[in-house]
Amino acid sequence: QYAHSVYLKACLNLDCYEALVDSRLRAQGRTPGEGQIAFQEFRHASAGVLEKLTHDGKVHVIDTAPPPGVVWESITKLFAPQVIFVLGGPGTGKGTQCARIK
Repeated sequence: QYAHSVYLKACLNLDCYEALVDSRLRAQGRTPGEGQIAFQEFRHASAGVLEKLTHDGKVHVIDTAPPPGVVWESITKLFAPQVIFVLGGPGTGKGTQCARIK
């Protein structure tokens, strides 16, 4: 049981077509076809979670077929700096709540 609940801001779904995943995994020493099996198992195991998070508007699909630098640019665009204004009169808990914002 968790002591604190969390707010899920986003889920990055790093996605790529099966043939490229298999090719990359073979380059890492996996046997032919092993990558496709692992990829299919991942898709099956994560389907329910992705469906729920997609329904909640939390999923950002990132195509990982391009070179790593291009993929990184796509990811960093999702995390632009944010500004949060916290307003409230004296004693309303601004300092307490601001200390908790990370």
